[in-house]
Amino acid sequence: MSTKTNEPPTAVIQTRLNDIGDLGRMVGWEFDFRQLDPGPVDIPVRARVGRHVALLKVGFNRSYHQRGLAPADVLTFGTPLTGSLDWYERSIDSPAIMNFNHSSGFDCVSKDGFSAVVFSIKEEFLHGVSETLHLPAPDNLLTPQVGSVVQHPASVSTLWRLLNQLIDAERPELKQEQESMLVAELLKATLADVDSDGKVGLRARSRAISRALDYIEDNGRDSVKVSQICKDTGVSLRTLDRAFLERFGIGPKAYLMRRRLMGVREILSTCYGKVRVVDAANDWGFWHMGQFSHDYQKLFGELPSDTLNERGPKSTGRHLPNLNWLQTKG
Repeated sequence: MSTKTNEPPTAVIQTRLNDIGDLGRMVGWEFDFRQLDPGPVDIPVRARVGRHVALLKVGFNRSYHQRGLAPADVLTFGTPLTGSLDWYERSIDSPAIMNFNHSSGFDCVSKDGFSAVVFSIKEEFLHGVSETLHLPAPDNLLTPQVGSVVQHPASVSTLWRLLNQLIDAERPELKQEQESMLVAELLKATLADVDSDGKVGLRARSRAISRALDYIEDNGRDSVKVSQICKDTGVSLRTLDRAFLERFGIGPKAYLMRRRLMGVREILSTCYGKVRVVDAANDWGFWHMGQFSHDYQKLFGELPSDTLNERGPKSTGRHLPNLNWLQTKG
């Protein structure tokens, strides 16, 4: 974060975004969200930031395959508020707490209408509350298995209600006693959920998705065909098609197209003045510009040139609130 003061922010931050990439730039996360259904994006964002804890409420009007990596210097968790979430191929309903704190990153699928609260805690503060209240910090909280989720009904419900109260409060400052209360409820919920952190089973279709996604990341810019993905990963078209439809609601061909279009959009959103639309499109294997523009507009609700122009010097879209307080020391 660019600020150098140790004082917490003095205002609730509230905005709306029309580019999913802006969300990552605001919070300073490494993530890669793939839009799965077509249409313009509207992302309401609300944040409250304290000295030791940050709360972020975000909603999505589109379906996304969400992948990424939370910051390593804090502990980050999330809870769904509305809508459907596939968390590592597990259907998650509220109240539940997802744990982002493993080095392999997160992987989930959210449907349109999904909203959530994400909260981050400085680890030294969590340990301080743990010692003061004599509540141990369990291993599955600090070093969780991939796909970890806490779902103990009574304890998580209390934490869920507290998160809703804190994120919607009008007072600008997040007081330390509120931060301590939040950490205490998180510790209690995790301690009560000893048996819920089992390993996620690997079925044939999940292995097929994993192989295909790795292949797309390595070769997606080359405009590969789904038949080539099947051949090189050893997965039948029927299995792959069923797996993608089951998890993402679209087939592998449509997913691959959206991944490539998202790649172009990221270039256009971040490289104003240094790139032409045709060069960005070519970089992701699009050579027929008429068809590319049609597909781009169908997915995002705007032409590629509109994306590029919105990032120009007269645009206010780049003046985003900076929520990457997590890099602040003190």
